[in-house]
Amino acid sequence: MAFSYFYFSLLIIEMKISFKDNTITCVDERNKYIMHLPLSTPFKEIEILKDGRLLVCEDYYQFESKGKSNLYCLSRTLGIDWFLPLPNPGFDDWYVGFTTHGENVFANSWNGFRVGVNIETGTLKDVTFTK
Repeated sequence: MAFSYFYFSLLIIEMKISFKDNTITCVDERNKYIMHLPLSTPFKEIEILKDGRLLVCEDYYQFESKGKSNLYCLSRTLGIDWFLPLPNPGFDDWYVGFTTHGENVFANSWNGFRVGVNIETGTLKDVTFTK
């Protein structure tokens, strides 16, 4: 007889975001300590979304891509849900920041692109050149 066990750790008891130490930490209901460190460069912006996930933008300067952008979303338990695609594929055009207006999220790139962000899927809604 086969048994399947599913465990969903959704209750986070404590979360700390430290720009000084460049760490995001949380403790779940089982007292499990989880830490997220920057992937390449220091955190520049972090916002907690309505559903408890985190939108993270690391500093663009000297960001080492490894095929990913410097703007990404973390789950409530600090796993990476998605990386936002770069607005100008094939070029190192990193994000310099983002803004939120209710459910709308926009990100700006170094080379002058402004993108709308679908925060559920991590896809670009639209791309506008602003320079």
